Amino acid sequence: MCVKPISGLAFRTAKESPSGRYGLAILSRFPIHDLNCGTLPAAFAAKPVENRGVMMARIASPLGHVRVLNTHLGLRAKDRKLQAAALAGSRWVCNDRASSVPVILCGDFNAGPGSIVYKTLSRHLADIQKVYKNRRYPRPTFASWLPVRRIDHIFISHHFSVKDVKVPMDYDTRMVSDHLPLYGEIAATPS
Repeated sequence: MCVKPISGLAFRTAKESPSGRYGLAILSRFPIHDLNCGTLPAAFAAKPVENRGVMMARIASPLGHVRVLNTHLGLRAKDRKLQAAALAGSRWVCNDRASSVPVILCGDFNAGPGSIVYKTLSRHLADIQKVYKNRRYPRPTFASWLPVRRIDHIFISHHFSVKDVKVPMDYDTRMVSDHLPLYGEIAATPS
């Protein structure tokens, strides 16, 4: 279920439980337009514990429109392969009508840099941790208490340059989630 954006917040429910709902969100200080949510494919017919999906919004920034996508891919390799192919397809990342519009794709991909998922998406977009010119990066994001895997990513189109990347690793970030947050500061690349 995709909730209509309220000011600069959009939410897509992935799972409901007695304690509440959780899923994907896009938070922006700029207006959110054209929210589009979808369910990503799964390789098995059995009903998954959690529907994996994607949400895409057009953000009206001072630089013009930006397409922002947030996703959470499945735990099974076959599912992730299908889901990455769907993300890279014409409905989401490689939308021919919007090829001149800058794109940011982020989320928990449950897949590292050597995976087919990463390779599929990095054919179209750049990983901010790889673009960032700092010898301390890239850094792992999972598991928060002992980070050894880099499965959370922010990908950007050629319209952007990377100013800063952070993977905070303090007590608070380790207590909030089993993933460390990935923060990126990006700027428009001069035309």
